[in-house]
Amino acid sequence: MQRASRAGDKIVILPAPKKVAALDGGIRLKPGQRLVGGGPAVAGRTKRLKKLPALRNTSGANLDGDAIRLSRNATVRNVVVKTAYRGAIYGLDSVGVRIVGNDVSGENTSCTNGFLVQPFNVPTGIPGVMVPASPAVAPQNGWAGIMVDGHSAAGKLDIERNYVHDSSCADGIDVRAMGSSRLSATVNRNTVTHIKQGAAGGGAIGSVLGIGMQALDSAVLHVSQDRNRETYIGSPGADCEGQFANTAGSGVIYDTVNHNMFAHAIGGSSCNGFETIV
Repeated sequence: MQRASRAGDKIVILPAPKKVAALDGGIRLKPGQRLVGGGPAVAGRTKRLKKLPALRNTSGANLDGDAIRLSRNATVRNVVVKTAYRGAIYGLDSVGVRIVGNDVSGENTSCTNGFLVQPFNVPTGIPGVMVPASPAVAPQNGWAGIMVDGHSAAGKLDIERNYVHDSSCADGIDVRAMGSSRLSATVNRNTVTHIKQGAAGGGAIGSVLGIGMQALDSAVLHVSQDRNRETYIGSPGADCEGQFANTAGSGVIYDTVNHNMFAHAIGGSSCNGFETIV
């Protein structure tokens, strides 16, 4: 399917009975392609549907284990990703993408490192006294179910009405702007639920984010959010965050969040509905 298709094509995944194994190995989309799951809406409804337009990637042999690799101006709509060795949906400098109405679960089974919180000063409770920034206070997160990165690109992206759930070592949705990138993201009406903080990977996982935003180097990230939900984020002792924003270097984030709901945090003393580290 990947080899036969051309830029701009529409690719439809036909619904198949749940007992039939999902398409495996991942797919790299070409510029402007639309990957669409056939049948009724799937986001948050997979338990009640008898057939699913599903795919997966169970190993790191192709696409670093990503189930769907984005390209510029690509669309992923109404697709079920049942499991992914790394990310369910990932793109680098893939501006113009639309990720809409997908159901993602079982992502990052490899517990690959993803979003790294940059070193920051830690307050001690004593006025004027702080623990200096060091890598020891820079929590590592697992690779996100849906993640879009920018290194040099400038443009927009939409992440809307997705249902990201039930993973053991993954963030939910992350957007990271690095280098000289200029990204503008619309992140609306997504649900992230029942994601746990992992404990393995190249470095110990020390945090889990429902929705994470990051701007590093000289990058600029504009984010507009409305009606997102983050519930049951974390696991015993976890550093869990519903919303998280992080800048370092000369990176800048403009993040507008409306009607956000965060509930049922699971973890230690540093679980927050919304945290920023700048």
